Amino acid sequence: TWYRVTEIDFQAFKSCTNLVTVTIPAGVKMIDTYAFSGCSNLTSVSLSEGVASIALEAFSYCTSLTSITIPDSVIYMEPYVFVGCSSLSSVTFGKGLTKIENGTFKFCTSLTSITIPDHVTEIGESAFDGSGLTSIIIPDSVTTIGQSAFTYCPALPSVTISDSVTTIGQS
Repeated sequence: TWYRVTEIDFQAFKSCTNLVTVTIPAGVKMIDTYAFSGCSNLTSVSLSEGVASIALEAFSYCTSLTSITIPDSVIYMEPYVFVGCSSLSSVTFGKGLTKIENGTFKFCTSLTSITIPDHVTEIGESAFDGSGLTSIIIPDSVTTIGQSAFTYCPALPSVTISDSVTTIGQS
């Protein structure tokens, strides 16, 4: 019997500092908690269509990761998935996500510009806290911005908030 990998398990590659590239094959549905956390030399991650969820801090502190494309199949990312990815400068969102979770891009100091896609309705707490944002586009679909979403973003000169936003958290 041939078994197919459907999940990258808890801490599977955590702190593998020699890991440089990762290709998640078709068939993998979930990337579990801390799966690639602390892979400090990881520069490239390719997520195949089919990945549905990415768990807590799956790619946290991958300090050499420069870009990520989240496929349409990803419908849920837990908090802090990319926290501390200080070289992350480019993010492309697929059509599946409706929320940018708490702390997703916290301390991503190279992330200077981001466009939130039209299907996202919520930006979680501390989502961009401590990031390098100088520009952000928030679409009319967003109704909730969590507390501290943009705390410690000293380079962010302005944010335009549409009439659709009904809740903005403190800080």
